[in-house]
Amino acid sequence: MNNNNKNHEKNGREITPKLWAPENESISSFWGVFVPIVEFLGILVPGIVFLTGLLPAAIIPVVMSLRAHPEISRDLSGSIFWIPDLGQASMFLVTAIFLIIAYVVGHAFFRQDPKVPDQHSFKKIRNNMIQRRTREKIKHEKVKFWNLRAKRKIGKDVRKTLVDDGPVRLLGEERRDNEKNQKPNKYNLEFPYRYLYEYLHQRGLKHLAGLIPWRGSDPGTYEKRTKHFINLMKVRLEFVFPRQYTRIQRNEAHIRLMASIWYATRGLISIAKYIAISIIVLYVFYYPSELRVAALSIAAASIATTCILAIVSMRQVENFLHYQRIREIVFILEAAHFADKLAPGRGILDNLGN
Repeated sequence: MNNNNKNHEKNGREITPKLWAPENESISSFWGVFVPIVEFLGILVPGIVFLTGLLPAAIIPVVMSLRAHPEISRDLSGSIFWIPDLGQASMFLVTAIFLIIAYVVGHAFFRQDPKVPDQHSFKKIRNNMIQRRTREKIKHEKVKFWNLRAKRKIGKDVRKTLVDDGPVRLLGEERRDNEKNQKPNKYNLEFPYRYLYEYLHQRGLKHLAGLIPWRGSDPGTYEKRTKHFINLMKVRLEFVFPRQYTRIQRNEAHIRLMASIWYATRGLISIAKYIAISIIVLYVFYYPSELRVAALSIAAASIATTCILAIVSMRQVENFLHYQRIREIVFILEAAHFADKLAPGRGILDNLGN
């Protein structure tokens, strides 16, 4: 019996201090190095994607449009695609400059608010759910494929009767209230989400729901919903639960990476549209009779390919970004709850509004 108590105490001394003792912070040394690498790549990769995408989105179409004019083509012949013979040192310098520019551009995307792609992700996920349920109902009612009126009616009925059960919910009263007050986000996608308490409670996570100080059905508690609620938890977990905090950082870095790629691809689409409009204006007002169809075909194909790939990338991000943000907040809440159990009296959950 005494041996068991000693072993229990020994295990307690081995396990518990690792969660908060300063001398044991090296337990997260590996992740402490790994997370900045993930964040660095989360900044660099979108910048590389954007700068690389500029080639088919802007550079090739502009060059092909200029080459379409016989006189311009003759003047630029042999020089517009001229690539200097660079030595190894010069190539290294060019690569370094490219990466620096990519990092700066990527940093601008990295600092964008994930709320915008999150909103698009929520809309896409919700529309996919409506379409899936519409198809199921059409199949169940055996509606003929040529009966478009019946299909549209079923789609409207599904949209009206759809019950949102996530932390973001659309209600008629809220939508009217938001339109009246001209609020920027009628879908309540401010993070953390308005109906987070109801979502957790309905999912059976009542121990996490109890941590949420606001209620989606109680407007009097809306002022307690703030990002600081989550940020305070993360700051405290950094001291008390360093290993889990690095996992939180890693999840957040992945979300930022996906949001940055979404912004980068959207930027490429915008640039490609402006270039396409410019080419059309060039074709209509300047030298329509002298344009070479082949050159313009290459420009059009380049722009179209860029837009298609960019749209596909955006849609892929939108398919799961909203789920990832929900996963992130649930992970933070569970980590804070569990850390409070392992380290009672450390004040992890104090003064959070609840």
